[in-house]
Amino acid sequence: MGSLACRAGENKALLQNATYGLSALKAILDAIEGSGFATGTDSLKILSDVLDAIEGSGFATGTDSLKVLSDVLDLIEGSGFSTTTDSLKVLSDVLDQYRRSEQLTWATGASTIPANTTGYIYAFLKSGLTGYDTTEITNATVIEVTRAGTIKNLAAAVLDAAGAGQSYVYTVRKNGAGTVITCTISGATDKRAQDLVNSVTAAVGDYLTIQVVTSAGAAATRHTVFLEFEG
Repeated sequence: MGSLACRAGENKALLQNATYGLSALKAILDAIEGSGFATGTDSLKILSDVLDAIEGSGFATGTDSLKVLSDVLDLIEGSGFSTTTDSLKVLSDVLDQYRRSEQLTWATGASTIPANTTGYIYAFLKSGLTGYDTTEITNATVIEVTRAGTIKNLAAAVLDAAGAGQSYVYTVRKNGAGTVITCTISGATDKRAQDLVNSVTAAVGDYLTIQVVTSAGAAATRHTVFLEFEG
């Protein structure tokens, strides 16, 4: 349980397709180069042709391709960039940022939550379902934390405004208790709200839910909630 590490299905699909990757690439390259394309050598020729267009004639794929990479990285990092070490640092920094930050999503989808209701929105990326439940802890509502980190940057959106004098109050809950992360959509025009100030830590094994409380006269509408996990 938990979307924070549950990409097994996607990884399985990628692995299943891996054996077809070279034949698919060859078919594409055949269409570019004509029949008889040899992936072992002609692919380098295509790369050389592309780099020739960038660098001019006389481009050597064995050495100048590194220069092109260095030139690009120089623009990012500044002069003195070392392709043998700094390029790895750039890649590491990008991957670190990707791993540190993840967006969690809860959504009611086509379901609407009526007035005067305390509901718990389905964790869409975890369950693949949309909707809500009046029971907090279900397989569809909970996201389980699989690595320690921080949860923050709550954002909520609705299809229809609550109405004059009405509101939708959203609270991030951890282990069945409310946290300081909360926001409110209210009135006849507002359809979005956020809390970009408050944050809480989360440990492995903690579980997260999103509670929404609709006021007595609030319009029944669809709800979507986003939360950032960093860790």
